[in-house]
Amino acid sequence: DLSLKAKTPVPSFYVSGKLPAKQAQGACSSTVAWLSMDETSGNITVPAGCLGATTSLVAAGNPTYANSTAEISGLGTAITFDGTGDEFATAGDVAAFDPLTSAMVVDGFVRHDGTVGVTRQGVVGKFNGGNLGWFIDSGSGGPRFWINNNSTACDATDATPLVSGTWYYIRATWNGTNSCTFTVGGRATVTTAQAVGSIDNTSVVTVGSRSAGTLLFTGAI
Repeated sequence: DLSLKAKTPVPSFYVSGKLPAKQAQGACSSTVAWLSMDETSGNITVPAGCLGATTSLVAAGNPTYANSTAEISGLGTAITFDGTGDEFATAGDVAAFDPLTSAMVVDGFVRHDGTVGVTRQGVVGKFNGGNLGWFIDSGSGGPRFWINNNSTACDATDATPLVSGTWYYIRATWNGTNSCTFTVGGRATVTTAQAVGSIDNTSVVTVGSRSAGTLLFTGAI
């Protein structure tokens, strides 16, 4: 499952199987998107009940669908990305994903299968490829949550590289003013005193890349 909450009080964006809280899918009135990653073909659609309901993330490449139920030990399904062309992206800017001027949470389950700690690979983001937006990637030393308003950034990077082939529960939070937290497998990295402010942008939302067509992910989400 992958989820994004971007509304007061701290909404979220869930990607991959079930959440630790075992919420029922669709019970997400304060959630922008809840991606169960249980599709067997085609696009991913945000379920009814979410703020971004019916938004589709369009498939590119040839992702392997819903193949990892057992691997997440009953927590849910996943889609596998080959790192060469697989990703999902909204067709354009979606208003429901824009009010990221206040607190937000992004969390889900990730398994990186590539060469870890060498080349950054994007997990999810709404990023213009420059200095505006936010993303989670595998990092060049450790996984990273980054958010920037085109002037100042809040950068929370985990100090430990991901272990290839291992599932991690990741959770990124932004308090809306001056602090971001990134938790990977129970390790929390907190960055404070970064007055980022508004991060609204017109970029697409992507899963399996850092921004559309760039830094594609190898592994499962």
